[in-house]
Amino acid sequence: MNVAIFGACESTWNSAFVKVFQNNGIKIASFAFASMHPLLYIYQLYKNKNQNIIKNTNLIIMNVTSRGFYKSERRFKYNITIYNYIYKILNKLQKKVIIIQWHNEVVEGGRNTYFHKIQCEKYGFNFIDTYDFCLKENLINFYTKIKDPSHPMEQIYTTMAYKIINNLSLFKSPKKI
Repeated sequence: MNVAIFGACESTWNSAFVKVFQNNGIKIASFAFASMHPLLYIYQLYKNKNQNIIKNTNLIIMNVTSRGFYKSERRFKYNITIYNYIYKILNKLQKKVIIIQWHNEVVEGGRNTYFHKIQCEKYGFNFIDTYDFCLKENLINFYTKIKDPSHPMEQIYTTMAYKIINNLSLFKSPKKI
């Protein structure tokens, strides 16, 4: 199994999330950087050096970042346009895609909560919404009062990675659009 991952801190090559995949025999390529702007996702998807990796990937995991969403209305519309384009690129690849919306990103950015869910439904991508889960379980206040609320606790990352690995066969393939 080959996995490509995009995102920010939670997706870097040395993160707890990525290490769980590596320790379970899954080959994972991380295209993530701390404070990664969504434009860098597009760059990484089209970069010549990455084409062979993307071509041989079975699963793409994209961790949504709030970078730029909490600024102004103009920045919000700009970033929505960028993410719209990212979803089109991912759909053209016709690979299984998991989009993860972490609760800390929603709390920090706040304005993109439904956009990603709608895009995943449109393209047939798999959507994991930890924010919605935290709301339903009444955990948002707990997670916003931890030492570093901008990053979920390592236990959350590792648990999510194990859940994904244990359910790989359940993730659906994208729609052809």
